[in-house]
Amino acid sequence: MLEAHSSNHVRVKQLVSISHRHATYPVYALSMGNPSPETPTLTFIAGIHGLEKIGSEVVLAFLDTLIQRLEWDQSLITGLKSAAFILSLSLIQSAA
Repeated sequence: MLEAHSSNHVRVKQLVSISHRHATYPVYALSMGNPSPETPTLTFIAGIHGLEKIGSEVVLAFLDTLIQRLEWDQSLITGLKSAAFILSLSLIQSAA
């Protein structure tokens, strides 16, 4: 599962499971930074609708960049002590 990819910097949480047409789809949120509810937080939410997936690709590319920067960017690591990011992707099924 995706939770296995949690690390010191990135937390993975399954928010909900959605059942549709005899299948179940998990919805995950990835977060990084200070987990306190009082922390200023920037949330990125992207969805996939049919074949339109560019929004999700942009959010995933941004996440990849952040994870890479966490290996060397001390200013990002320090900033995440007083701020947070949450990234979530959703799948929007067509009505057909």
